[in-house]
Amino acid sequence: MTVSVFEMEVLESVANDYEGLHTIQEDLSRSLQREVSSEELGAAMVRLISSGLVNSFSYDAPSGAFQQVAAPDRTSIADLWFLLSDAGQDVLPD
Repeated sequence: MTVSVFEMEVLESVANDYEGLHTIQEDLSRSLQREVSSEELGAAMVRLISSGLVNSFSYDAPSGAFQQVAAPDRTSIADLWFLLSDAGQDVLPD
């Protein structure tokens, strides 16, 4: 899979911890010094999840645990958390 420069930035933003879409969007806008739209980020995230480079999770408050969920579509992505997969780790430069 070819990963775009923008998608590489997204991968780096979820490399160390579970992140929500709103936090990723704010961090990317700041680091890229431009507005990152929710549509642009959502499309990239769906592609990265479908490619197996990012895992998506829901947060279960009673247990305090993250539970992996199937690949979401753009309409359900806003309520999820994201973390780099092992395959995604292999794509990032050392």
